Amino acid sequence: KTNMMMKMRSIVPVLASLLLLGPVQANNSTIKCPPCRYQQQEEEGCWEYSNSASGTELKPWPQANDFCLANLGIEERVMDLGRFWSICPYPNSTDVSYTETVSFLQAYPDHPVSHEIKSLFSDTGLFVLNPTGSFVLPQSIITQPNQQFINCTLSVQLCWGEVRVQLEGYTGKVNSLCNNLHDLQREALKKEQSLARMKLCQDGAVQACGELSDMVQQDKPFGGDCGPFGVSIPNDALPTCEGVGPGTSGSLAVSWGAPTFVGLAFMVITIIV
Repeated sequence: KTNMMMKMRSIVPVLASLLLLGPVQANNSTIKCPPCRYQQQEEEGCWEYSNSASGTELKPWPQANDFCLANLGIEERVMDLGRFWSICPYPNSTDVSYTETVSFLQAYPDHPVSHEIKSLFSDTGLFVLNPTGSFVLPQSIITQPNQQFINCTLSVQLCWGEVRVQLEGYTGKVNSLCNNLHDLQREALKKEQSLARMKLCQDGAVQACGELSDMVQQDKPFGGDCGPFGVSIPNDALPTCEGVGPGTSGSLAVSWGAPTFVGLAFMVITIIV
């Protein structure tokens, strides 16, 4: 099976150089808070950011909700958000639901995330690779710490119960797993938003997308390039919004996290592929 890191990453960072008098900046009068960072389960009402049509400022957008995305035929996320936040609420082992993890592995044995989890823990003896290239339960598992033998061909549920117990003991692997899943999910969710803005810009208004659709139609350049609306701004370049309330202006932030200077500046742009 294709490794999930190769299969799921469809956002390619490209290094581009531009001659600028300074980095692209956010216009303080247009900043909306809080920005969508996808680092933890967020409340509704966060704001997405792209470049403005002119490419000289950051542009805030309402977040495209699931109803809007469904009407646009867009779904890039690594896995269902409810289950994702339950399994890995943070990019480490904090508050991981091992019960939910095992339930997911049982319910979706061929899902790319299931394959990634089983592959990560295959060196512990909890999963083995079968002739078809899938990771499955071994024929037997030795319990920890009392070293009891469980025949998985006869007691499948007992084996899954032991998998759940032993997963909790591999903190380092769980940290790696959740960090990886958060990276992939964040990129996928940002890509969904970028695709939504691009589609609305290129194809026209969609009623299901409400305010976002209206804003895109209002701001898109006449006969121009929709590309700036599809740029996804990295988290470290988003407005900080420290000490301000939702929907209000935040502190000025440099869009690509670069220091101000005269001459050749570099910025990372996102190409949707």
